[in-house]
Amino acid sequence: MDYIKRLPAPDRGSYASALQLLVDAEAADGSGPPGQAIVAHIDSGVAPHEGIGWAPGAPPPAWLLLERGRNFLDGACDTPDDPPPGTDARPIADMTRSGGVGDDLIEWPDHGVKTLSALCADVPGRLRGVVPGVRVIPYRVANGPLFYTPTGAGPLMTRRATLRVAWAIDHMLAQPQVPGVATMSMGNPGFLGPAYEPIRRALGGEMGMDPAVAEAVNRAYEAGVILCCAAGQVIDSVIFPARWDRTLGISGYDVQGTGGQCRHYPPGGYRDDDARRWVDIHCQAMRINRAGYDFSSRPPVPEWAEDGEAGEPSGTSYATPQAAGAAALWRNFHHHRLESLWGAEGQRWKIVEAFRHALRASAATMQADMRPPPGAGWKPIPTLDIPALLALEPQPDWPLEKRNPAR
Repeated sequence: MDYIKRLPAPDRGSYASALQLLVDAEAADGSGPPGQAIVAHIDSGVAPHEGIGWAPGAPPPAWLLLERGRNFLDGACDTPDDPPPGTDARPIADMTRSGGVGDDLIEWPDHGVKTLSALCADVPGRLRGVVPGVRVIPYRVANGPLFYTPTGAGPLMTRRATLRVAWAIDHMLAQPQVPGVATMSMGNPGFLGPAYEPIRRALGGEMGMDPAVAEAVNRAYEAGVILCCAAGQVIDSVIFPARWDRTLGISGYDVQGTGGQCRHYPPGGYRDDDARRWVDIHCQAMRINRAGYDFSSRPPVPEWAEDGEAGEPSGTSYATPQAAGAAALWRNFHHHRLESLWGAEGQRWKIVEAFRHALRASAATMQADMRPPPGAGWKPIPTLDIPALLALEPQPDWPLEKRNPAR
């Protein structure tokens, strides 16, 4: 796959064929599987950038379904007591920060542009995403990858900030064409301990996710929506919502030398129990020339990571849309088979579990250097292999077990 800048591009094989099938199925006449090749992008919204096919001053590309997305952050509802109705606020981030304490840590309104570029960029010589041209419904639920309540916030923000994720998921499920896949490169950890909880509170952060988010995740699962979530990298345990069984947890790696060796991202990995239970696949998470904005300028201007950002751009935020793009390809490639096997009411959760099974069964195994900490050594990890995934046709005898509800 050639979506990672400065890494060799293996033979794309059947991946290229599947991509063409997806593009053909989503033709302008509306033919093709309804919703299977639509990805819901739950993030900080979007903004013009050539990296997502939207040049500043030009209209947005046709595949970016702005009018079907929603902005649940900026004045999205009038009262703090009721979920917002079908507001027509478009999910566009204006690249401003509140200027409060810690805004450089938690406010990155271009996060949605960054993650979307890993999904669908198509800029020769710069970056090619997993599925350029896939239809995307964007949502703006935060002003960066973390959820928080700014100091002095108005009534909209006084509710738990993560509640907006539930609004986005439910809005997605009410679409005329329900997306087959959702990608979410955001999340919250659980209790961080007495040393860190005061810091989180000082920044307006929250512990875990609002109970309504768990309920929305359960509804999405029952509807057969594959929800790919970043496993996180700031702490050594997987974050919510990737920590729930009914989502797919995505972690990362970076190739190191030859012979199937890589560096785990985050370095050192997670606690063993977390990794075994909640991480479904690892995707490239370092050295990604993703699109973004330069906040040293006023106003911020579009940039590419390789042009001015110190260090290597990295994060499970960029691994996650790769898995989501693979899910969109797989659903589209095997649409008729999936519908015939598990398209009936009450059976659609099996589509999620079938993808999980295929993802793991088709994965390549790499040896990850888990140091630091010293002595952790090398461990095998499953990594995304799109051609092998697409070649794996769903079978009725696959062992598909319903996961525990999110709570």
